[in-house]
Amino acid sequence: MNSPNSIRPQKTWRWRGPENRAHTRWSCAESTFFSANQQLYDGKFKDMSAGGTFIQARGRFQIGQPVIVAGVLARDGTEQKRSGKIVRIENNGIAVQFTDRQPMTTIR
Repeated sequence: MNSPNSIRPQKTWRWRGPENRAHTRWSCAESTFFSANQQLYDGKFKDMSAGGTFIQARGRFQIGQPVIVAGVLARDGTEQKRSGKIVRIENNGIAVQFTDRQPMTTIR
């Protein structure tokens, strides 16, 4: 019998069905900096689309938290800054959905 203070392992939820994405996703391995909680973090893009990105990073994050991401955010290699929000948190990083329709600025 489990006591109220017993520790239960958290289940990892994985989607097993077909993906239904609005934008084509591509793999990448570029470094990035992003801000959240008024702090600057570094990470690495795992994949990218016009609608968002997955960033391998460590920190304390929350679903819905606003972020600003800087780095190579386009297939043409231009560095940009985009605003977004965290939509998923995993052990190795965060999924960010871009909330702006276009980059805030082009860095190069």
